[in-house]
Amino acid sequence: MLYYLPIWFQAVKGDSAVESGIHLLPQVLSLVVASILTGILTSRVGYYTPFVIFGICVTAIGSGLITTLQTDSTVGKWVGYQILFGWGFGSCLQAPNMAAQTVLPRDQVSIGASLVLFAQTLFGAIFVSVGQNVFVGQLSTRLGGIPGFGPREIANTGATDLLNTIPSEYLVTALKSYNDSLRVCFQISLIIACLSIFGGLGMEWRSVKSRKEAPSSTSDSSP
Repeated sequence: MLYYLPIWFQAVKGDSAVESGIHLLPQVLSLVVASILTGILTSRVGYYTPFVIFGICVTAIGSGLITTLQTDSTVGKWVGYQILFGWGFGSCLQAPNMAAQTVLPRDQVSIGASLVLFAQTLFGAIFVSVGQNVFVGQLSTRLGGIPGFGPREIANTGATDLLNTIPSEYLVTALKSYNDSLRVCFQISLIIACLSIFGGLGMEWRSVKSRKEAPSSTSDSSP
């Protein structure tokens, strides 16, 4: 989502690269605030699993709303959708690391945390590539009726440069094609968010407080 929303801003809304980055602030800020607040609440409540399930549900709702964006969507819509998505994502972002530190034995925490980071990085890179292939394929199909535009030109040309070279009589069609193609990419994010609920429901309900209290109780019981 963070990768393709700037393309939507630049291609559909005509923003510059700097403006598209600024327009991502609602998502980034809500993600950061939700991540910090979830960490504080988890340390007080003790359980991270409820926040994971809540975050996945909110992320799925935000992703679903983002898939409804149109060429004439108002500022209130894309700001609100980003806040919802960012808040949900931030609520469950740190949970895998918490789970690794809480559930695993102490001598395996570093390995578990490393595997979590590796999986997040690997699958993030994989699905960016998947989204790019889907986007290029969808855009090639939708722009196929415009003379002089094929898959090679679309793949090798940036969003704003491509739209600048399209004849004015095809501009409305091209904008709608870009919007519809990006919505398919957003749908991939929606599918992944929905599938994540199975992982969230399968997480063990283990309090982080038990790990903190374990050393003191052990020392008290020792002779």
